[in-house]
Amino acid sequence: VYAVSQDAVLIRYYRSHRYLKAAIFACGTYSRNYFHFLFEVLPRAAAAESMAPLDVPIVTDGGMPVQHYQALKLLFPTREIIQLDPQTEYEVGTLYVASAPCLVHDAFGSDRAPADSVRYHPAVVDYLNGASFPFHTGATSRKLFLRRDGAYRKLLNIDELQERLVKLGYEVIDCELLSFSEQVSLFSQASSIVAPTGAHLANIVFCRPGTSIFPLFSDAPATNFYLWSKLGEMIDLKVVNIVGKRSYKAEGPGLPA
Repeated sequence: VYAVSQDAVLIRYYRSHRYLKAAIFACGTYSRNYFHFLFEVLPRAAAAESMAPLDVPIVTDGGMPVQHYQALKLLFPTREIIQLDPQTEYEVGTLYVASAPCLVHDAFGSDRAPADSVRYHPAVVDYLNGASFPFHTGATSRKLFLRRDGAYRKLLNIDELQERLVKLGYEVIDCELLSFSEQVSLFSQASSIVAPTGAHLANIVFCRPGTSIFPLFSDAPATNFYLWSKLGEMIDLKVVNIVGKRSYKAEGPGLPA
């Protein structure tokens, strides 16, 4: 069933069919988003993988950023990784699935996000912060400014801010241009990070204790200021939220007025 209205049901039928004897589930509704992939898809895959025989492949969503597949290959180097074709129907004899360990609720339509709108499972945070990733083991002295030029959460004075931060010794980083391993290594070397809130800040889970994090938020209704501060508390980061005035008014279903 693809869609339902009051008097009709739209059913999508796929001509292509593939049978898998067994598979490990590594999919998610928002798997193309780096934050959701890192905290929801990857930990579920790791938990399910620990229960599966060695010859069972991992099935994951097709069309994700390349860094997501790099992470899966890094964690599960001996597993075949099958990217699911959205135009193909799959039948799996035995599917290894773990429950969702973390929960992030949108609070659109509310004046403010409740404190329990972000729930990080301690075991997931410990796993990501200590997994077999290419962490940097030397000094943590690099200062990073994560530039974001997308259509949303865009800073009007980003060029001015970048110029000021560069003079203070910050490096300008675009995480979309880095491999997964490069992001892990870079963030584990950081002593200070300034960034507009966004999925790229999920990488602070790879930071060492004591790193200073300065997320830049707008004052839009229902903005979730707990997103990074709760994560920071769990791994001893110094998170200071900086809030500025929203520059435009979002309109439409599900968006804050």
